[in-house]
Amino acid sequence: MHFINIPQIAAERQELAQEPYVLISITDKESDKISHDFPNCKDILRLYFYDLEETIEGYDYNVFTKEIAALVREFIEKYKQLKFIFVQCHAGISRSAGIAAALNKFYNGKDKFYFDKYLPNKLCYRLMLEELQFYNLKALE
Repeated sequence: MHFINIPQIAAERQELAQEPYVLISITDKESDKISHDFPNCKDILRLYFYDLEETIEGYDYNVFTKEIAALVREFIEKYKQLKFIFVQCHAGISRSAGIAAALNKFYNGKDKFYFDKYLPNKLCYRLMLEELQFYNLKALE
C-alpha cells in the first residue's frame, strides 16, 4: 500500500490515481468538508479535528483521539487490497503527514520520508501508531 498525503486543493481538483483508491479527508469542522467526486475514488473517510498536538484548556477544539485512530485503522483494513490510500488535510503537511507516516511505518516499515519532507503532527503520528500496534497485538492473541 502507498500512503500519500496531499493538500486539500489537490484532492478537490483532480482524480488522484488512474486505478481504484480511497481518501481520508481531514478538515477542521464538518462545514469545511471537501468535494471529491471522481470515478476511481471508492470511498472517503471524513474526519474533523484541528491541527493541534494537545488540548488547550478553556477552548473547545477537537483534536486527534484514539477513537479517530480506530476509525482510520478500520477504514484501512477494509481497503487494504488497494494500492493507493490518500490522506488529505488543508495544507497536506501536518495532520495528513502524521497519519500517513504512522500508516507507512506500520505497513511498510518506513516513515523517514514524511519527517524529512513534511512536519507531521506528532499527536496524529503517535496515536495512530499506538492504535495499529495495539490492534495487531490483539489480533495475535
